Amino acid sequence: MCSVKLLQEENSAKCNSSGNFNCGGCTCNDGFYGDTSECRGDGLDSLGKDEELDVCRRLMSYGFSRQKSLTLTNQIIHVFLSSEFN
Repeated sequence: MCSVKLLQEENSAKCNSSGNFNCGGCTCNDGFYGDTSECRGDGLDSLGKDEELDVCRRLMSYGFSRQKSLTLTNQIIHVFLSSEFN
């Protein structure tokens, strides 16, 4: 495990400004996840972080911007949860 705090880049662009870059990887800020902190959770544990990350990454792979992917991910999750419980 790397512990060189002196070289840490806080809120690094390498981590989409949502995490700290240190020792070749990102440590995401609370509420963000993914290899480069590219996705944001919305406290919706009913879907699960893995599924939410998959939705977010798929949207980004289709060419949506990070911000649009975050917005669409949250909308998809809200639709999923509302239809699941109705």
